[in-house]
Amino acid sequence: MKIRLVISLLFSVLIAHGQFTDDFSDGNFSTAPNWASLEASNFEVLLEELHLNAPAVADISHLATASQAIDDAIWQFDVRLDFNPSGSNFAKIYLVADQPDLEADVEGYFVMVGGSTDEVSLYKQSGSNETEIIDGVDDVVDVSDVHITVKVQRDALGVWQLFVDADAGADDFQLQGNITDNSVQTSSFFGVSCVYTQSRSDKFYFDNFQVSGNPGELVPIGNTAFGSLLFNEVMADPSPVVGLPEVEYLELYNNTVSNLQLSDFTLVNTNTEKTLPSFVMPANSYILVCDEDDVAQMSGFGAVVGIAGFSALSNSGDSLTLINQSGALIDVLVYEDDWHENTDKKAGGWSLERINPQTFCSASSFWRSSQDGQGGTPGTENSVFDLSSLPGGVFVSSAQIVSSNEVEVEFSDVVFLQNSTQIFIDQNQVSTYDLDLNTLAVTVPFNFQVGEIYTLELIDFKDCVLDDFSAQEIQLAIGEQAQQGDLIINEVLFNPIADGVDFVEIYNRSDKNINLSGLMIAKEQNGVPSDPHSIGANTTILKNDYLAFSIASAKVLDQYPLAKAINLIELNDMPAFNNDQGVVLLMDTAENIYDRLAYDEQMHFELLPDNEGFSLERISPQIASAEQSNWQSASDNVGGATPGYQNSQYSTQMSSSFELNFTSAILSPDADGIDDVLEINYNIDGSGFVANMMIYDLQGNQIQQILNNQLMASEGTVLWDPAKETSANLPVGTYVLYAEFFDLQAQVKSYKLPFAVLCR
Repeated sequence: MKIRLVISLLFSVLIAHGQFTDDFSDGNFSTAPNWASLEASNFEVLLEELHLNAPAVADISHLATASQAIDDAIWQFDVRLDFNPSGSNFAKIYLVADQPDLEADVEGYFVMVGGSTDEVSLYKQSGSNETEIIDGVDDVVDVSDVHITVKVQRDALGVWQLFVDADAGADDFQLQGNITDNSVQTSSFFGVSCVYTQSRSDKFYFDNFQVSGNPGELVPIGNTAFGSLLFNEVMADPSPVVGLPEVEYLELYNNTVSNLQLSDFTLVNTNTEKTLPSFVMPANSYILVCDEDDVAQMSGFGAVVGIAGFSALSNSGDSLTLINQSGALIDVLVYEDDWHENTDKKAGGWSLERINPQTFCSASSFWRSSQDGQGGTPGTENSVFDLSSLPGGVFVSSAQIVSSNEVEVEFSDVVFLQNSTQIFIDQNQVSTYDLDLNTLAVTVPFNFQVGEIYTLELIDFKDCVLDDFSAQEIQLAIGEQAQQGDLIINEVLFNPIADGVDFVEIYNRSDKNINLSGLMIAKEQNGVPSDPHSIGANTTILKNDYLAFSIASAKVLDQYPLAKAINLIELNDMPAFNNDQGVVLLMDTAENIYDRLAYDEQMHFELLPDNEGFSLERISPQIASAEQSNWQSASDNVGGATPGYQNSQYSTQMSSSFELNFTSAILSPDADGIDDVLEINYNIDGSGFVANMMIYDLQGNQIQQILNNQLMASEGTVLWDPAKETSANLPVGTYVLYAEFFDLQAQVKSYKLPFAVLCR
């Protein structure tokens, strides 16, 4: 140990040299530059080449010289081996090393010439661990007399390129591969190491070393706060192969303006924790994480680190978390294979990519299937990359009283507190609360009372795209036990659009707030309840309110933007209802039936061209579910369904009366914000009515048809903007709206309402 320390001190006077050349024309390796090691006597200069002339025993011999070159660096040298290399006889040329003893635990990089696949490859060494990061072309040195020139380049960002001229001096360099790697940022030494058996101890030659470049700098490591390191791409199911290696991988993104040390983070796959390897990530850079056995296959796509026993990524979905050294949460991703845009990509070979890596959002709307022809974009900017994309918006997905004085609020994505954040219960400010990413725990200074409804207000939060976010008038109550007749099935979507999901809505027609614990949604097969799923864990439905249950609330809200988000309840699973007919059951764990709907696609409105994406709505909450005439297709006006709020076909009577009027009978389409749009209000005390609406002038000329055989809600407003919907300016004058409502029972009601067009 003392001798090795002396050697280190000998070299310390030479560290200032950032570059050097040596063609050994001076006949020695002890000056300009000085090469040294404990095995220096095993080397000589023979005919102006550095030659290994070691005793005929199996051994390792090395030489090292001072070199700080690493940034914007070029290393070039000749290697000559008077034998066909193998796994027992090969050369290692250290481009970067932190110490001169190349047989010790070095931190650096080396080029291997030879090995079991007769190639020239680049390796990273961290202590005793050696990792191939550029896998050179096999059999490049599968010859009996090797004589090659090697050139390696590395820029200041850590991008490495490896070239080989298989006929030394021919200047015919062939790229062997490239990769980004910043695991080691500084260098002190360059050297050669020969691994040999008894018969090869004098057959290694080196010449024409040319090393240039700048010393590296240890850039300060950035703060590991929430969102500093993000999940950016996940390949959970690489089979069948589309174009990438059949390897599961994660891509992480440094979402800061500073370097990050990867070993400061721990990856958690469900409950399995793995500390990430040492690697310095530059600002706004990517790194791939995979099993250590797969590093070689992924090394051509950029910076990559391997984990021993990398936990398999579940094809159907998984929970992934990044935490820092203090155990604080940095990012979370709970993905599902349903996030893929179609069944072909869901079947495998395609990655999921984050759309905007500069947000803190992790919900499904911020991810898409890769659009790249290879099936993914490992190590590079995502194919769906769009910094302007801020899809959806954070909403309160659940708010429940969980104890006598505690409320738990869940948001659809991450939110942040501000100095101006305020929380009120019934207009009384609450000061005790705690936010954990998307879950807010609020403690009130009193006990909640059964039968009372409380109003929660959330003011001045920041959402995951750092927009201001407030949620006012969220109603809460302690739930009581349900009795049969209290709850009814109110709406069912059993034939969703492609990639959509079924939902079942229930309505509380009682005068009490009900805790749904112990209640289930099921279907029926051969007259027997089947496939039941709980809906009630810590969920309360207020009196005269609605809750819609599905397996993907975000998809329901995306398809039906008018849905009441807080009344959309996401379940881990629920029955799959047939598209043509079936039975929906609302029951308890003892199989007591609270309501039963036997549905059939024939119950949809007959004039619908296609019922896909249209729900069946209950017309009157007081008429039994078994009465098929009490069910009707949801109106076109609301987009085909009303999850979480009053049905578009709602009526307390089965007979019909009509009202039709204008908000204002004056129209002045001059874009001043006053009477620019004609607002046509209607109210139908009935369901299943279709409407046609046309605009005429006083000469009987049709100006435009506004509605054409459209299924209407029980009430609503139709807007007509002549500035957008007519090709010419509308002259000043009087016009007539002609509206006609009819149903399949031959009920017809028509209206003629005049209105005036004025200039302002």
